[in-house]
Amino acid sequence: MTQGLYLHIPFCEIKCAYCDFYSLVGSQESQRERYVGALCAEIQARGTGEPADTIFFGGGTPSVLSPQQICRILQALRGSFQVDPAAEITMEANPETVTGATLQGFREAGINRLSFGVQSLQDDLLRTLGRIHSAERACWAITEASAAGFDNVNADLIFGLPGQTAEIWRRDLGTVLALPITHLSCYELIIEEGTAFGFRPPKLPDEEVVIAQWDIVMEETLHAGYAHYEVSNYAAPGWECRHNLKYWRDEEFFGFGASAWGSRGDTRCANPRSLRRYLERQAGGFPPAEIDSAPRPVKMAETLILNLRLRQGCHEGAFKARYGEEIWPKFADALSPHLAAGRLERSGGWLKLTTPGLLVANEVWADILAAA
Repeated sequence: MTQGLYLHIPFCEIKCAYCDFYSLVGSQESQRERYVGALCAEIQARGTGEPADTIFFGGGTPSVLSPQQICRILQALRGSFQVDPAAEITMEANPETVTGATLQGFREAGINRLSFGVQSLQDDLLRTLGRIHSAERACWAITEASAAGFDNVNADLIFGLPGQTAEIWRRDLGTVLALPITHLSCYELIIEEGTAFGFRPPKLPDEEVVIAQWDIVMEETLHAGYAHYEVSNYAAPGWECRHNLKYWRDEEFFGFGASAWGSRGDTRCANPRSLRRYLERQAGGFPPAEIDSAPRPVKMAETLILNLRLRQGCHEGAFKARYGEEIWPKFADALSPHLAAGRLERSGGWLKLTTPGLLVANEVWADILAAA
């Protein structure tokens, strides 16, 4: 099986109010350099020589690294895996951390897909979120990326923000879709425990406003010719994120770096969510990562949920072939009410969420997990 390779870069210039990913602020160049060395050492210690066709730098803010550091990591990956010359190589970036020169450098280093954390094009909402770029800077960064030769660019946006009206949301969407992007990710704001918003929750828009914003996403992306291929993701034809598709199809991938995890069969291998503990693992020669083996019924439920995030859905025959024909009735009983209510549908051997079902997907997930 061809692998995906994920690299976690845990450094940020500021911690956003909604973010619960592992990240550190105020890092020094010496600390980042040490981390890059550890990351390369882990890759060399755990590399298997298997084929790989996607690479994803996530975070944190990978664009705080220099193009030279990114190049070193890619060289380590190519020395430890059979990286396809046509591999999709994505780097997440924040608008305030890139310049024309660094964008050109990242392109020359081997990055061929950028994912910008835009989140909003309203400066007051950006400040509420704890973002330090402006709307103008976000538009500049995307345009400058195109000038640097990037023809595959994603923009992340968030809806359901405090004070964000449907009209503001439609305007932001229209502006972003007019920029040189090929992919759009739209997420509803979720208040996570342990975040700044978790400690001091903001007043969120009413449910009717959030549903209207959801409808606007569907309208504007359809008008722009984008395919809605996953619950929160939209792409111009042929520009779906190949790396993230591995997650939703529940395929195998490697994870490198502090807090990163990978999936091998029914087993997850996780690195510690601590830079100090991660560096201690380097000192020990990177022994096998911590193992997290979920009970098999839970793993089956996770596969079904991940598959159902895709608009294509879950292929029932493939699911039964993977886990056994006898297991399907366990989940069929849980899914039956949602089929009857029109939240799910069957078509050509595929089980998938309907458009109304997307709005209550969490209810479907909960029933699947309860059946495990």
